[in-house]
Amino acid sequence: MQLYAEIGIPEYFIYDVDRRYLPSPLLGFRLIGDAYVEIASLARGGLPSVRLGLEFHLLDESLGIYDPEAEAWLKTSAERAEDAEERANQEADARQKAEAEVVRLQEALARLSNIRK
Repeated sequence: MQLYAEIGIPEYFIYDVDRRYLPSPLLGFRLIGDAYVEIASLARGGLPSVRLGLEFHLLDESLGIYDPEAEAWLKTSAERAEDAEERANQEADARQKAEAEVVRLQEALARLSNIRK
């Protein structure tokens, strides 16, 4: 902690994933002067990060990050990857439909060209 204070890290958080090494699975500290003071939990739970404007919360089996300004939970990397995969699938479907429509229109145009001959 002393090194963090010496280099001016304004706040830091420790998350004990296994919930067996720390007195609390989530701890936060804020630099006040030249020493760290433990960050108190919010009434609704979680620890606020003044620096980030976010809140860190213990969820059932994970750590959640809440944005009180947006009133929304930040997505995990797994959720963001899932969203990206879904978007890619939707784009592929739209591309296939557009390509099929192009083929259909080309065939219709060819039929019209043959009728006029």
